[in-house]
Amino acid sequence: LCPEYNLLWENTGFTLLGVKFSINLTEMVNINYDSKIEEIKNLFLCWSKRVISPLGKLVVIKTLALAKLNHLILAIPNPSQEKLNIIQTLFFNFLWNNANDKVKRSIITQDYKYGGLKMIDIKTFVYSLKATWLRRLLEMNNKFSHLVENICPALKNIYKYGSDFTKRHMNQEQNPFWKDVLISYYSLTLSINPTCNSHYGTVNLWYNPSIK
Repeated sequence: LCPEYNLLWENTGFTLLGVKFSINLTEMVNINYDSKIEEIKNLFLCWSKRVISPLGKLVVIKTLALAKLNHLILAIPNPSQEKLNIIQTLFFNFLWNNANDKVKRSIITQDYKYGGLKMIDIKTFVYSLKATWLRRLLEMNNKFSHLVENICPALKNIYKYGSDFTKRHMNQEQNPFWKDVLISYYSLTLSINPTCNSHYGTVNLWYNPSIK
């Protein structure tokens, strides 16, 4: 952390605003998500002792389990695909009482009108939250937004150009957090048909439910 200042750090980390910091930044993601995964396991263990319908369990997942992850998703780089799979498996095991899925995951994660129950797809959820940083930056005009533009200059032009522009810059971006933001935005644009005009350019909010 800040090696250019030659600071002397203690061997232990510290916690700030609910995020655990380590003297080795590469360990931060695992340290934070591992502890939250254990908390979610304990949460589901407690609620699994009660007789609850699948709809009731969805409420537990969305209101109690996801609440443990929201601030991490918004504050630090994304966890590995392996950890996302662990979280997704925890959600579905709780939903179906550790039995085989009763409904295909590609169906149950859809809206009600498509035969689903709006079950959480953790990867899509992470991408959606990360992409909200772009809205914040567009609404900001302060020192923080200027700092972000210096760290990741592609963000200020992301709405002016197509997905190829985003893809090129996300592959070049060195900052892991803002790289994740660019990846999230690029992934979400793949499920959007750009035909409507908006304040930020040509954008359409038509969503193809078959794309996950």
